[in-house]
Amino acid sequence: MDTLNDLKKYIQVEYGVEPTQFDGKVLRYRAISFERNLPSIMVQNQKVSDMWTVKRTGHSIDYFRTEELKLAVNPGGSLLYFFMPKSRI
Repeated sequence: MDTLNDLKKYIQVEYGVEPTQFDGKVLRYRAISFERNLPSIMVQNQKVSDMWTVKRTGHSIDYFRTEELKLAVNPGGSLLYFFMPKSRI
């Protein structure tokens, strides 16, 4: 999972949930939005672009590395409640 499109497809295939809004930069669901942070500079031999901004309604902004985000959106993960429709909770 490297892009917002990858995340969108994963959530769509795994849970059958469509985003409420997706403009290519921000992926929004019922109570959560995801943004992919891009590095402002390129650092040789370092993976600096591995950071996601996650904004949950009623919570502070969180930052996830890709591996952490994968765990958080997997079945049993901590972010499922925020993108699942209320009718399925």
